[in-house]
Amino acid sequence: MSSGYPIYTSTPSHKEIARILGMMIDSPSQLIDKITHGLPFSAMENLQKALSVSNSELLKITHMSRTTYNRRKEMGELSLGESNIIFRYAQIYALALRVFEDPKLVDSWLTSELDVFSGKTPLEYSVTEPGAAYVNNVLINLDQGNFMA
Repeated sequence: MSSGYPIYTSTPSHKEIARILGMMIDSPSQLIDKITHGLPFSAMENLQKALSVSNSELLKITHMSRTTYNRRKEMGELSLGESNIIFRYAQIYALALRVFEDPKLVDSWLTSELDVFSGKTPLEYSVTEPGAAYVNNVLINLDQGNFMA
């Protein structure tokens, strides 16, 4: 029985992710090119605003030192690896926003220690690709009404 609400089983679009990062992107290949050549530093700042986390929390989940952060800020550009990490978190945020539809609920969910993530927050659990994939799967299941223990 359908509730009449859309069920999203795919990852968010390149435009949804780019919007979170404060960029205008016309195609997935354009986003990939930006990531490959290094996202602008402002993407990291925009992600921090979207996630509603402190600078120290952002550095912790991205595994970036304060020195590297300051250097990237001065350069105005992130490395490929850093860009991939920023993309990963923007993708999770975009999917969570689809599921919860309210940024305050998204913030609360992403920063709550949850049993499904072994007592870690979804942000902490997403520090690796496999962890982020699991967080995405949990979000998709929640969207479909499948609540995980």
